[in-house]
Amino acid sequence: MALLLRLRDDALLQCICRVPFVAHDAVRCVCRRLRDLAARDRLRRARRAAGWEENALVVAGGFGFFQHAPEEFEDCDYEDYRDVFALLSGRWRRMASLPVGRCQCGVVVKDDAIWCIGGSITLREEGEEEAIHIDGAHEVAIFKPSENSWTIVEAPEL
Repeated sequence: MALLLRLRDDALLQCICRVPFVAHDAVRCVCRRLRDLAARDRLRRARRAAGWEENALVVAGGFGFFQHAPEEFEDCDYEDYRDVFALLSGRWRRMASLPVGRCQCGVVVKDDAIWCIGGSITLREEGEEEAIHIDGAHEVAIFKPSENSWTIVEAPEL
């Protein structure tokens, strides 16, 4: 490791580019220099330029039933999942959860961000027993990997 840290920043960054994505957090924990050098945006741009980018399958949300048999689905209590996972380098990696659980949504990549569009949302007011299921969600959740967080924007009118 000491030998690697003697390299110039540009050469060291090229070495870090070859580290699989799932290990980037560990690289950032080695020392301050690597943490600063492997900042998310800088490393992502370097990996893209060097041709070392990895692809992932992203699965977001889902519809959940709690302890009910299939014939009881009509009257059961349910809640949409907020979980998001990426299949990367042969392993499932948990990502930041959606701000609001949703199911049957489309997930696309646009402008270096993951967009979770449409679907349906289940809302439950605090203290209420009944949940409200809204089809055709009118908001878009956008995940920015550089910030590791989701933001909600209103869906544009078509």
